[in-house]
Amino acid sequence: DTLTPPGVTDDARGIPSLFGEYSPLYRRGGGGGAINWSINKNLILTLGYLAGNPSSPLDKNGLFNGSYNALAQLAYSGNWGAIGIAYSHSYIPGGEVDLTGRAGSFLAIQPFGDNIATSSDIVGLQGFVRVAKNFQIHGWGVYTSANAENSALSNISNGRGGNFLSPVAEGSNATIWYGAIGFTFPDLGGKGNLSGILVGLPPRVTSSDVREEEDSSYHVEAFYRFQVSDHITITPGFWVVFNPENNSNNDTQYVGLIRTSFN
Repeated sequence: DTLTPPGVTDDARGIPSLFGEYSPLYRRGGGGGAINWSINKNLILTLGYLAGNPSSPLDKNGLFNGSYNALAQLAYSGNWGAIGIAYSHSYIPGGEVDLTGRAGSFLAIQPFGDNIATSSDIVGLQGFVRVAKNFQIHGWGVYTSANAENSALSNISNGRGGNFLSPVAEGSNATIWYGAIGFTFPDLGGKGNLSGILVGLPPRVTSSDVREEEDSSYHVEAFYRFQVSDHITITPGFWVVFNPENNSNNDTQYVGLIRTSFN
């Protein structure tokens, strides 16, 4: 459970952007298994293990010999909403590094470059509250500690669309933070409609033994889903990224879309 309001994380009908849909903490791993243990009717413990390429027999692949993400989450829910805390430990070999599910800056995705095997420990707090029948608030905050698992010269993102070559020592550490808060309005203007606003801080490297980012990006998004019929929705959406790549020298990015979904 990503602990977001119903409908918000629907790939075809929810928040349009990758970063806004739900916490990037959940966008890591491939195939594996998980267990949900209902401690009581309100409290659920989830334990999961995902491998990047579990079905591949090649070296540095498979269920236990390649990238993996082991996760535990304790979530409490009720008629008012839900809240939970998650912990994730992962290992990703060089050539496959992605710590944030493709969200945020290139440096946050690969704080030591792509050719450095990287492990990480992640703690995330996420949840949502039903304030009223037609008003919900949800959000998340995530802390990541990443470690370099080998030494090499590596291409590091310079935050301006390029890279620079830098030595990376085994044991180097980087800290990454990100978070968001969203406001959604179910059935606004008609049954099945959903409108919303989301403001967030995409993943940013706040401290590092290699390179840290001094500025912060800001993600601002709005959308309105029209329920045209029982099987068709149309969603105009728009978002802005200020200081992309966590660099105030970069131009602001604007994205607009109209999405039609058939269900």
